[in-house]
Amino acid sequence: MTPLLEVQNLSTYFYTDEGVVKAVNDVSYSLEPGETIGIVGESGSGKSVGALSILRLVPYPGRIVSGRVIFQGTDLMSLSSREIQRIRGRRIGIVFQEPMTSLNPVLTIGRQITEAIETHLGLNRDGARQRAVELLDRVGIPEPQQRIKDHPHTLSGGMRQRVMIAMALSCEPDLIIADEPTTAVDVTIQAQLLELMKELTRESNVALIIITHNMGIVARYVDRVAIMYAGKIVEQGSVMDIFKGPQHPYTIGLQESIPRLDMERREKLATIPGQPPDLAHLPLGCAFRERCRYAVDRCSNEVPHLMAVGQGHWSACWEASTLISPQAG
Repeated sequence: MTPLLEVQNLSTYFYTDEGVVKAVNDVSYSLEPGETIGIVGESGSGKSVGALSILRLVPYPGRIVSGRVIFQGTDLMSLSSREIQRIRGRRIGIVFQEPMTSLNPVLTIGRQITEAIETHLGLNRDGARQRAVELLDRVGIPEPQQRIKDHPHTLSGGMRQRVMIAMALSCEPDLIIADEPTTAVDVTIQAQLLELMKELTRESNVALIIITHNMGIVARYVDRVAIMYAGKIVEQGSVMDIFKGPQHPYTIGLQESIPRLDMERREKLATIPGQPPDLAHLPLGCAFRERCRYAVDRCSNEVPHLMAVGQGHWSACWEASTLISPQAG
């Protein structure tokens, strides 16, 4: 099967007074039609910048310095500004992390949905309005005929995020990028939104990229996982590979940090020691070395690259074959 999306050696840097911040550093992965991939890592690992790079929405002073993004056979990096605008919203939808900063406070939610429909699908105002009502109903917003007249500030956080999902689906895209879609809502609403997104994408055979720091979300909702650290993908594989046989110390650390129901009441939750490195002044060798309990001399001067550790499973760790996962330990 031909991949829907291929990200090849993508690098995005920010040029600041303090130095060059290598936010995304030689990242590669692919996505099949209808597949869901989770991109996981701590804040500052490069997850969101990588997603914005796909649609060339990187803010100043960031710049995509190298790489290709092949979407349905076309390199998005080679398109003109007008051509990439036709892709955004129409063939690739995006759900941003915080809807209150993404929705226009002075426009009704109806107008914000119909604008894209009119632009990309060519429907007249009445046709676009009817589709917007159908979309609001589809994402579970009650009384959509009335809600379509509301402004964003009158809705709850969960309802605003449902509006964002409706906007992402409005033009029947082939791919949706969900950037931390549940950060601003409580746990109950998180589950509802994720179940909704999974159901809608399954119904329409839409591919989905979920960007998150929550390993619980990944375990339940994705097919494959890419673990990011310091701007690079350090492990990649199926959700079963990642949870049953992790092959990078950072992945193991993330798993050990997940609260477990079988933990003793007084047992402390495990943490990853130290802090992520300064992306403007990356250390020699492996960027995770100073936080890693498996580090060897080689890690201090050689940067590990992704190496196959199984069928469809890759790890960027010199000691991958010696690691013991939380499940095995």
